[in-house]
Amino acid sequence: QSLSWKLGGLLNRRVFSFVCRRDMILTGEQVNQIFARLKNALTNNDILLTSPEDLLSFDLLTIDKCRRLEDNVARLMLTMQQWFKSFARDILDESDDILHVKYQLVYTVGSQQQIDGG
Repeated sequence: QSLSWKLGGLLNRRVFSFVCRRDMILTGEQVNQIFARLKNALTNNDILLTSPEDLLSFDLLTIDKCRRLEDNVARLMLTMQQWFKSFARDILDESDDILHVKYQLVYTVGSQQQIDGG
């Protein structure tokens, strides 16, 4: 959420997030709404934030829909997968390592003081 807020302010763009979990139950109408929002974001030059885990979960949900013979929903989801491959860009690979707290710099202000229990 912090990354979304700061990135949106920095680039002066609306920032959306795409979150998908394997336990989600998606209907055809929901997939249509999500896809319409994604295409609208592309048209407006908005930014979409997601993680590789969310995309993998979406891929696995798509396979599950195919396995369950929910053809209409599966086709929509396959179309969304192709859309992601055409328009999505991976700009922060290994973000869990890059953004880990051990790599952040901390600059102190004021004089040094003991911490509680120190």
